Amino acid sequence: MESVARNPIPYMLLLAGAEQPFVYHNDTRMIFCVAEYECDALLGDLLNDLFDAEYTMGVHRLALKNWDRLPHFSTAYFDENEERLFLLAYTEMGFTALIDGLRKLGYQLLGEPDFKVNPPFFSLAQEITGVEDSFNPYGDLFSEDQEYDPDEMERINDGLAIMLDHLNNDRDADVTKIALETGMDPEMLEDLYREMKRKTGR
Repeated sequence: MESVARNPIPYMLLLAGAEQPFVYHNDTRMIFCVAEYECDALLGDLLNDLFDAEYTMGVHRLALKNWDRLPHFSTAYFDENEERLFLLAYTEMGFTALIDGLRKLGYQLLGEPDFKVNPPFFSLAQEITGVEDSFNPYGDLFSEDQEYDPDEMERINDGLAIMLDHLNNDRDADVTKIALETGMDPEMLEDLYREMKRKTGR
């Protein structure tokens, strides 16, 4: 709130993101879900049954089996030095599955994330505020996390901008052409365009 008091204009501009459409992978809505808990020990005899575990520099990466790929990316990190458990998923279903898996290890966790944010809105917030903090502070520690492809959000934003321009000028968008220009998945673009037309009444 101190940041808002010092310079409220960027936060007012965030209202522009309220009209951005949801992002879908097939029929699954993608939304960043994050939670953090104080934690002083890594728990669970079922760890290797439920998670693919890695360790580096005092951090354990716990990727939930069958949920650690597109679109869910359900992953937890136990930081020995900070004594915290950090949870991250790209879908609400993936977050729920991650909570269930960690509970089976013995953790007592709430069922709701600390915050949820639409991917394009997160990118917009970074652009407006100039804050480049990642929603995953441990992503750079593990090479496999490169599968998350941070450039994907930029491609999504580019595709959204092109389609919004077409809608605002009452022109039909060539989704296949936009997919080639931006490198986005054509099926995802189709879903986005359909949702944008629904929300704008076009």
